[in-house]
Amino acid sequence: MDREKLLKHLEECYSSKRDMISRIPLGVQPDSLWQELLNLRRSSSTVMPLYGCNDKPYWYVTTNKMIASSEKIVSVLFENETEFDPYAEAPPVSTLEEVFFTGYIDGAQITMQEAMDFLTSGKPPRDIEEQLIVNNRMAGSYASKNLYRTIDVNYVCELAGILTEGMDNGSPDFRSTDETDYVSPNGEQFRFPPPQALPSLLNSLCTFLADGNVHPLIKSAVAQAYMTVIRPFPEGNDRLGRILSSVILLRSGYTFFSELSLSALIARRGYAYYEAAANILREENADDMTYFIEYFLELLSRAVDERRLRTQNAENELRQAEIEMARTTLSPPSHTGPPEDMTAAQETEVTSEENSFPDGFYTVSPNEAKQSFDDSNSLEISLARVRDELYGIVNGGSTIMKSCAKLLLSIMNNNIFSFTALDIQKGCQVTMKQASNLIVHMREKGLIESSEQRINGYVIYQFGKALPPLMPEDYSEDMMIGDTRRICGVLIQSSRYSSGSSARSRRTAIL
Repeated sequence: MDREKLLKHLEECYSSKRDMISRIPLGVQPDSLWQELLNLRRSSSTVMPLYGCNDKPYWYVTTNKMIASSEKIVSVLFENETEFDPYAEAPPVSTLEEVFFTGYIDGAQITMQEAMDFLTSGKPPRDIEEQLIVNNRMAGSYASKNLYRTIDVNYVCELAGILTEGMDNGSPDFRSTDETDYVSPNGEQFRFPPPQALPSLLNSLCTFLADGNVHPLIKSAVAQAYMTVIRPFPEGNDRLGRILSSVILLRSGYTFFSELSLSALIARRGYAYYEAAANILREENADDMTYFIEYFLELLSRAVDERRLRTQNAENELRQAEIEMARTTLSPPSHTGPPEDMTAAQETEVTSEENSFPDGFYTVSPNEAKQSFDDSNSLEISLARVRDELYGIVNGGSTIMKSCAKLLLSIMNNNIFSFTALDIQKGCQVTMKQASNLIVHMREKGLIESSEQRINGYVIYQFGKALPPLMPEDYSEDMMIGDTRRICGVLIQSSRYSSGSSARSRRTAIL
């Protein structure tokens, strides 16, 4: 085989030395060919100011696969391009799916359903598995609230502390021994930097991430890879690297990744993640970080494909539902009130049976609402505060959160006070996992709470009471003035209100 063609083939598939040996014909000396290939790669590489155990800098080659992946990712960025708004709510760093799978990759044995049930229960963790889930959720929430904060050593240490709180070796401080939390799937042993070098190495990473001349996709991949090879903390380094990657992507404008779980995609590809990381650590590969960067960008490209598939499936389902509805004739609305000769007991029975509307929303009677919220007056006061917060999300939240807030406002305006994840899924046209994630976000904000009751297997949620309510004296005289109308079948109210000494007005259309 022609040596030049062989080198070109090895370059295109970007083989490691171990992979190369299985690709070359008998009679070719692997060591000399490998050195020639390394020299060729280094001649077109980008050297980074990041060092490992041997005090040599890491480097990478921009491969054709990396370029193709970036083209696909950037195309989605242009499709969803919006003007940057510093006052808009930051997108969530971790979905519920991500919270689960980032722990799953690190060996957590809890199932997805158990994790969802635990997170929606509001109960404290009972074991290390649930503690891991809580920590992942809290770290994602913290990262989202501090999305545009400078990534410095203090910020990374704070994230490390949140991710490992309550765990055996959990700490926001650097590891003090040569022992690390790295576990190789095949038993390989690697060297890692000594404890005394860690502050300087992590500071070098933060300086690299602040460099405006480095592409965000490279930063995102390198942040995760470098946390893998230096392992600065005694616990949670891989999860920390993944959350830093997500933070860099979202703050750079790739907000569509907030809808997907990169850890779920990592888990589906099996050991490819561990092999990509091991290739950086193997001394024979001479500090080449291309293996992981190429792997990670291809992972992001797969995430883009999955997002498009989900959107297409949702559109197809909506189109099919319209077709099915078009095949039915119009009919008058059914009689909802009880017959005049119905007894009180029979009326109660019918009311109970009809509490589930055709669109799936679950309602409660006035007596049930009174029991849940003490009395009707306190109910209205609590709902006023919730409504105020929901309007704020509609006017300044992320796209998916806006959709959920609009749906909850329409539920509230139609005097429906209870609902399930199924209602959120159908109303927002999202997956059940996304609906569960939205519920967790709304619960964290205190806007909804679990009633610890179920209907058809789904937990029933109601509007929260935890927020400090607007008191009657806070209302201006013209608070609920006029202009009640319906747009696209959803009840809208324009309201003007004052709180304290400052008067504000909002006019929100829920479309």
